[in-house]
Amino acid sequence: MAGVGASGFRAVVLAGDGVVARFPGLVCVARCPDPEPVARLLEVCAAAAGDEPGRVLARRLAAWLAGVDGPPADLVFGTIAAAGASRAVFLSGDVEARLGDLGLSGADSAAWLDRLVPAGTGEARLALPGVADGPPPALLDLR
Repeated sequence: MAGVGASGFRAVVLAGDGVVARFPGLVCVARCPDPEPVARLLEVCAAAAGDEPGRVLARRLAAWLAGVDGPPADLVFGTIAAAGASRAVFLSGDVEARLGDLGLSGADSAAWLDRLVPAGTGEARLALPGVADGPPPALLDLR
């Protein structure tokens, strides 16, 4: 699970078998039995990273998922990225995001979930299935 603080991006990592990545302006969680699709996902995230990567990242992720060289169905991932006065949430597969009181799930979408949420909604969390939700552990520095 990764958490995003209301004033910016801060990641809190809890035990699990996925990958948590933090880039300028975004956080990502992912899981796949094959490490290659995760590596490609992280390349897409790194290329889009910056002050407000949310919209660009969403377009690149959608193009990758829909393309002929798209990842396998067992890649599950989610991103939350800065997008002006909003946060861009992108979920693919059985991954969940919680932004304040708003709960979102990629499992509820036929292809993927792509949503802009006002930045002032409070703490944001991304979680893969099987990760216990609860208070975050001590702050970990992922710079």
